[in-house]
Amino acid sequence: MYGGLLVSGYLIVLGVSSLNFNHHFLPEPSPPVSWSADVAAPTVAGESLQPESIRDQLGLFGSVGKQSIKTSSAGLLTFTIYRPGRTYDVSATPTGHIDVKETRATWFLLQAMHGSKGSPGSTWMSIWGVYTEVTTAFGMIAIVSGIYLFTSTRRDRKAGLLILLVTTGVSLAAMAYMHFHG
Repeated sequence: MYGGLLVSGYLIVLGVSSLNFNHHFLPEPSPPVSWSADVAAPTVAGESLQPESIRDQLGLFGSVGKQSIKTSSAGLLTFTIYRPGRTYDVSATPTGHIDVKETRATWFLLQAMHGSKGSPGSTWMSIWGVYTEVTTAFGMIAIVSGIYLFTSTRRDRKAGLLILLVTTGVSLAAMAYMHFHG
């Protein structure tokens, strides 16, 4: 009984974020804010600034989008840091001057938490990853025990199995339709 209360917050976040993935009802992000900073440039000849090093020196946390890393012929490094509820578009010169365009989307924090396992440098998001696993384990236990308890009573066994088979069939048919027809 109390397990349901334990996971209810997670299920609410999951439900709201799932609805927003499809219906986009949460407010749009606020306009980007730009700021600059300087970081220590590499002292070894031939070495260049690395995105993770820049992120750490700026005191930010989040994942560096590997697909967003680009270096121009002039040595300008650009990349994006993805953090729940925020993104940072970063441009770095070889001398260590950094320009950052920060976009805040507070409501999109819910989407970032949707099934998240954590974010580099964030204790909260790592705890949320554990909470995700606990909720998943509890959900699986509740499903298996519910099916067992429903089918264990003689009077409800036929109706329970029929309902289980029909709902499973409809779910599999819907998944197959989505897979083959988009």
